[in-house]
Amino acid sequence: TGHLEVAGFPFNTKGWACAKVAQQRGEPWWPYEQTAYWVDGMTRCGYLLGDQFLIAKARKSIDYVLAHADADGYLGPKHLKEAEHWSRWSHAVFFRALMAYYSATNDRRVLKALTKHYLSKSSEHCNGRDICNIEIMLWVYGKTGGKRLLNEAVRAYEKYNQQCANDDTTMANMLSGKRATEHGVTYNEIAKLWAILYMYTGKKKYLAATENAYRKIDKYPML
Repeated sequence: TGHLEVAGFPFNTKGWACAKVAQQRGEPWWPYEQTAYWVDGMTRCGYLLGDQFLIAKARKSIDYVLAHADADGYLGPKHLKEAEHWSRWSHAVFFRALMAYYSATNDRRVLKALTKHYLSKSSEHCNGRDICNIEIMLWVYGKTGGKRLLNEAVRAYEKYNQQCANDDTTMANMLSGKRATEHGVTYNEIAKLWAILYMYTGKKKYLAATENAYRKIDKYPML
């Protein structure tokens, strides 16, 4: 975990701790997805083990992002601010690192920064895997009680169901008998969201969708 940069791009870049990574391959969000997973893992391992090297290395990205918010509150690389194909997916991954960091430190900057980021209205967070951001919105809502974040999560969820009707992870398709063929990580990261929505709204239809989604996983791909 501590020396993944020896594997090469994008881990040998500054990742989230700079204005922009020079893109060498893949979609514009791809280097940030990969380095975000790394920062999340380093943060969790670092605090669980009390490893100051890992903590300090992860903090470089965390502190940079928190210190370089746009005037409207947007966090992260500026070239991903405009809503395009999956432009906010990597944010959901990186913000899991902020969640882990907050859990270890109770640093209130995290809650304030994430609240302002999601209320900036700079993205609808409903374009495919971008919907994973509602996990973060709901987590912040659970910590702060800010109803605007809950409303934003529900709004994004409803727009996702309309806009991505063919995805296996819409409510209608999760509740149906339709067999899932999506990328496994995508399916898991989105299918769980409706159960998280249930936690904060009490609407059992959300929970039912996730339960049926995993029944289908057991019945088909697991078999």
